[in-house]
Amino acid sequence: MDVTKAVTNGDLNKTVDVDVQGEMLDLKTTVTQMVARLSTLVSEVTHVLLEVETEGIIGGQASVPDVQGV
Repeated sequence: MDVTKAVTNGDLNKTVDVDVQGEMLDLKTTVTQMVARLSTLVSEVTHVLLEVETEGIIGGQASVPDVQGV
C-alpha cells in the first residue's frame, strides 16, 4: 500500500519489501516491475524534453525496454 501511495504522489523510489508467497508474491513482483518501468519512462521523457529545451532537437524518442507505444 505504501508503494502505491508513493507512486500516486510521484515518488518512484519506493519498493515493496515484504516476505510473501503465492498470489501476493506475484502482486509484489508486478508492482515492483511497474514502478521500475515508470521510473525508466520518466527518465527517458525528461531526457527527450531536455534535448528539445537545450538543443532544439525535435523528434527525439524515448527508449524504454518492454514498453510499447509512440
